[in-house]
Amino acid sequence: MLWQDGHRDDFDLRDLRLACHCAGCLEETSGRALLDPKSVPPDITPHEISSVGNYAIRFHWNDGHSTGIYAFELLRALGERDAAKVVEDV
Repeated sequence: MLWQDGHRDDFDLRDLRLACHCAGCLEETSGRALLDPKSVPPDITPHEISSVGNYAIRFHWNDGHSTGIYAFELLRALGERDAAKVVEDV
C-alpha cells in the first residue's frame, strides 16, 4: 500500500485476513479473536478490493469472507507493527 505521504507498507495477505475486525472474526465486547487461524489458507487472496467512503477499504477474500472493513488507521498501525517486527528480527 502506498500512502499519500509516500510511505509504503507491504502486507502479507494472510496476516491481513487474520487481522479482520468484523463481528464474525473478533468478539466485540472482549476483543477476543473468533477466527481460527487454521481456517485461513496460506494462499488467501482478495478477489476484489473496494473503497468504503474516505476512511477504509473492504476485501472480498477467496475464502468467501467480505464483511470486514479495514480502516486506513488500522492498516497504518498494522504496517507499523510489521515494520517493528522486522527491526526486532534483525
